[in-house]
Amino acid sequence: MSFRVLGLALAFGWLSVSAKEVHDLVYAAPVGHQLRLDLDLPDEVTDPVPLVIMIHGGGWSSGSRSAFTAPELVEEGFAVATIDYRLSPEFQFPAHIQDVKAAIRFLRSHAAEYQINGNKIGLWGSSAGGHLAVLSALSDRAAGWDVGDNLEVSSAVQAVVDWFGPTTFQGLENAPESSKNTVKQAFGHDSLVWRQASPLYLVHRGAPPFLIMHGLQDKLVPFSQSQLLYDSLRQAEVSAQLVPVSHAGHDFRNVEGQAEPTPLKLRRQVFDFFRRTLKG
Repeated sequence: MSFRVLGLALAFGWLSVSAKEVHDLVYAAPVGHQLRLDLDLPDEVTDPVPLVIMIHGGGWSSGSRSAFTAPELVEEGFAVATIDYRLSPEFQFPAHIQDVKAAIRFLRSHAAEYQINGNKIGLWGSSAGGHLAVLSALSDRAAGWDVGDNLEVSSAVQAVVDWFGPTTFQGLENAPESSKNTVKQAFGHDSLVWRQASPLYLVHRGAPPFLIMHGLQDKLVPFSQSQLLYDSLRQAEVSAQLVPVSHAGHDFRNVEGQAEPTPLKLRRQVFDFFRRTLKG
């Protein structure tokens, strides 16, 4: 995902990011496939800092950790990790969610080394990454997706930001052919697996707080998907906020010739949310 406003801000020096970079960390190697993350930390740290893990989109089949970043959060005193995960069609579900949970456990197990507060970890995902962020936050070890190394620590998180991620694959039979093909490539053809991979059915009381943001004109992932998740979270008495973005399609792209949504404004709402939930 690209954010032109953020790019201009960095290019012209509007943001002065002072960070220590620990890049190309191998956090897991399932079936010999090395998975890497980049970790950016504030320069001057006296106490352990909260961590935000960012999960890129791309239909579970494309994208990389470099495409979805938030250097502004580092400036605000957060550690920020951007992660790669196994992609379809080479790898199918549950590989993607296993990798997200492995990244959380790796970073929590190395929290002292990097001066991270292992009790203050948030997830921020967009599109397919939003789906994985929500699925990870709502599932516990009983789901069977915690596999591999660092199993002595939890993959639980304390806050979630979901940008236009799909929340249920039920009813996919009526979706456009392109959407069905994307889901089948990532999750196979079994509708029971589609339900297992639908975070909507894992909502429970005691889940971490959520910030959900979605374009009202999104044709790829309908806004109704986020509305269903929000309604279910509120019914379970989970702290949740739903932000409809007017005149925006998928990736918050402008539609119908209306005034373009401001990515920087939306990101500031995310930063406020993480300050409240992870810094308190």
